[in-house]
Amino acid sequence: MPATKGHRKGQRILAAALVVVMVIGIIIVDQTGLGRRRYGDSQAYAYLHESMECLSYGWPRWMMYLLGTLFTQADSADGAFRRACESVANEDFGQAAEWMRVCLEAPADRTAQDSATLYLQLACIQSLAGNAADAAVSAQRAAQLDPERVQIQQLCYQFSLEAHDSLGAAVALASYAALMSDTSRYEEIADLYLQAGNYTESGRFYGLALETNGSDQRLFYLRGTCLMLQGRYREAIADFSNSEMSGSLYAKGICQMAINDLEGAAASLEASIERGEQAGEARLMLAACRLEEGDYEAVERVCDEYVQAGGAYAEVAYYQGTARMMLGDYPGALEAFDTAVASNYFAQESLFSAAQCRYLTGEYEAAAEQFERCVQAQFNTVQSQYYLGLCLAALGQNEQAEAALLQALGEEADG
Repeated sequence: MPATKGHRKGQRILAAALVVVMVIGIIIVDQTGLGRRRYGDSQAYAYLHESMECLSYGWPRWMMYLLGTLFTQADSADGAFRRACESVANEDFGQAAEWMRVCLEAPADRTAQDSATLYLQLACIQSLAGNAADAAVSAQRAAQLDPERVQIQQLCYQFSLEAHDSLGAAVALASYAALMSDTSRYEEIADLYLQAGNYTESGRFYGLALETNGSDQRLFYLRGTCLMLQGRYREAIADFSNSEMSGSLYAKGICQMAINDLEGAAASLEASIERGEQAGEARLMLAACRLEEGDYEAVERVCDEYVQAGGAYAEVAYYQGTARMMLGDYPGALEAFDTAVASNYFAQESLFSAAQCRYLTGEYEAAAEQFERCVQAQFNTVQSQYYLGLCLAALGQNEQAEAALLQALGEEADG
């Protein structure tokens, strides 16, 4: 029986549609092949081809996949996923990422592992689109949903590095190392945690690396640094003592100062200077150490050596001024304190000390003005008010002096 005119027209439309789809399928499959070559070194692209199986279909199967796509709703999970695959095949990664978001937001009966796969696919697409920050976030979400999958941790580590997210990279690499029992990555994990400012975890992994690798001066130095930054000074001193790394003696001296071992600190800092390791910083801290010890002649000598070595006088002026003041050299102390105030090095401390020097030398008006500035800045408020009262009394301004002294007594009582 001959076909009706309407039937023949329907067949022609269907045939035309099939031809169009076949051509599209051939083009997209060809583009996918080009993509594989173009992104041959990309773990992200490799993972997409592995996990989005349709991307590796031959063109007949891809044609059927596209036909199925035409009959799915764009806002459904399946429909959005199919459109994301088509966009990846066309290397339109920005559009693919949008479809993947629609897929993830659409209602669907998925396990945590299935959701992790989708988030990791989204991360790969975002990475290929050049959106490193979002790729890291998506990969980290995948790792939260399926923490036992090695491949997720590997890609999460990679994407976090690309996003300069040291903490995310450290967490992912630590998870990978635990899953694979890979002890060779401990030092790298520790370095990443250190970059992220997580000194507790960084120190722990440096310790694990030491247990694995044995004595290592770099590891001792870096673990010591982490311990120092946590305020665990005695443990840090032990690690710095086991390291010959440049900076170990200086760091050890700082820790010894922190526990008030001034004699040990001075010895460490002097040794650092002798070796030429952070000599400038070591002289600065040695001046502070000698000041705490009360060896004021040594403070003068160290400050002079610092300047002779090319250091700025303003950086040691407060130390030298304090030493001169304690030695009774008030004019010399004032010169140093005024330099410190003008250069903004220990400015408030120097202003208060300069005011004390002026009071002791009878410059009551100038001293009162400086003590008033200290009160306004709320620095050493009680003592500043007290000395201000004494200066005003010496100037014959008795009512103002009484008010300042009462203020000082009131604030001391409140304190």
